[in-house]
Amino acid sequence: MKPLLVTLLLLAAGLLVAWALSRESAAQCEVCVRFEGAVACSRARAASQSDALVAAQRSACGQLTRGSMSRELACLRTPSHSSVCKLI
Repeated sequence: MKPLLVTLLLLAAGLLVAWALSRESAAQCEVCVRFEGAVACSRARAASQSDALVAAQRSACGQLTRGSMSRELACLRTPSHSSVCKLI
């Protein structure tokens, strides 16, 4: 009975550590983009910092280009004016 209890406790501890580590890997970023003389900022959350940066830039570019696919693609190739990320 004791080996089973020890195994269950170790499994529970491992799951708790894995859950805690997975929660800390999420990121939130705010990106400001300057495109064609206008500036827009947007925030995004994602599982990784790089994904959050891309999502925030895509959102900011969407505000600036208002549905024009060619302008949005050009905006997405523009380096961000500023960006700030934090782990959440």
